[in-house]
Amino acid sequence: MRSRYAGSVVVSAISLLSLLSLAALHYRDAYQPADDSPLFLAAAATFSLAFLAGWAWGLFSASRGSRRALIALLVYDSIQLVLGLTTMIYVCPSVCRTEWPFGQVSIWGSIFVGWVSMFVLTRALFYPRAAPP
Repeated sequence: MRSRYAGSVVVSAISLLSLLSLAALHYRDAYQPADDSPLFLAAAATFSLAFLAGWAWGLFSASRGSRRALIALLVYDSIQLVLGLTTMIYVCPSVCRTEWPFGQVSIWGSIFVGWVSMFVLTRALFYPRAAPP
């Protein structure tokens, strides 16, 4: 049985991949200079794992037809969009020389995919359609 939110789930999964590419871009600049204490690394790993597990739960539940999961995905995608915009504005303004051209493509792709996924999820939430047969 096909979910009525299949398109929203696919776009949000692409948004998750875009966020992972943005995290890979900033790994060297943001995470390596940080405190290398085991407590800090454990806390960062736990937070990252919980964040990604919540997004995965949202993708799985939305594929089963949950509106609550769509709202969670909208929150995750808005966080991803905000991270892309703050990277563009504060961390590495355009034209970004960090990891050129991967950095520029990753930042702009993150912003574009964030907007598209928020549009698709908002449309699925506020303009529902009947489930396919």
